[in-house]
Amino acid sequence: MMSTDVYQRPSFEKRFWKRVKKTKSCWLWIGGKSGTGYGLTFYQGKVMGAHRASYLLHKGEIPKGLDVMHSCHVRHCINPDHLSVGTRKQNVIDCVAAGRMPFAGELNNHSILKNADIPKIRKLLRQGTKNIVIAALFGIDARVISDIKHGVTWGHVK
Repeated sequence: MMSTDVYQRPSFEKRFWKRVKKTKSCWLWIGGKSGTGYGLTFYQGKVMGAHRASYLLHKGEIPKGLDVMHSCHVRHCINPDHLSVGTRKQNVIDCVAAGRMPFAGELNNHSILKNADIPKIRKLLRQGTKNIVIAALFGIDARVISDIKHGVTWGHVK
């Protein structure tokens, strides 16, 4: 005889809270993490940062184009009291000031660009060259050029 019971998947919130360990200050994500230490969860069919999911649960929608920032600088913390939204530039400045991005620019082992490339890129931008063209010249993504153009990255190079 077949069972008529239908499996009900637990709600997102129930699954979410099973992967949280609260301390006196931070609420630590003990589920899966990215290679950079941020908690990861599956939300509405997509992989999402656990801190972003926590922000959604506690504070509502994340305005388009904004990052969710940690005041505690603990990447796997999801305490909504430690989370706020800000621009990518604000987030990078905050990370650098907190010492979480100590190797900016060419000191970063993953950087393709060198400090000497930045004035050349800025000159091309002033001349009206499109980001995608500049990116192709330097073998990088156009987003990197956009970040340079808007002062998000490489601001330390004059």
